[in-house]
Amino acid sequence: MADNEDQKAIKAQKREYTKRIADYLKTFTSAHGKRVLKDMRLSYCGHFEPSKDLGSMGFEIGQRQVVKDIEALLLTGKNPQLIEDLFRQPEDDDFEL
Repeated sequence: MADNEDQKAIKAQKREYTKRIADYLKTFTSAHGKRVLKDMRLSYCGHFEPSKDLGSMGFEIGQRQVVKDIEALLLTGKNPQLIEDLFRQPEDDDFEL
């Protein structure tokens, strides 16, 4: 019974993730979206100067990570096999616990 519920939860999560990726593709592959993403790269992914102020350093790292996360979702969305691989379970490869 729990396996069936787990499978349903995994399928629901996969559907939600796939929808999110589609939204990111629609947003950031348009002409406006490409321009915004390019601007974000220039603004947030430029030269990084480590500082003693850990708060500001963490803020800069966080900004950079947002851009990297967007780009990772776009790459994943362009290759549907990557989405399938994210949701593979050990049992899919006849692996037994």
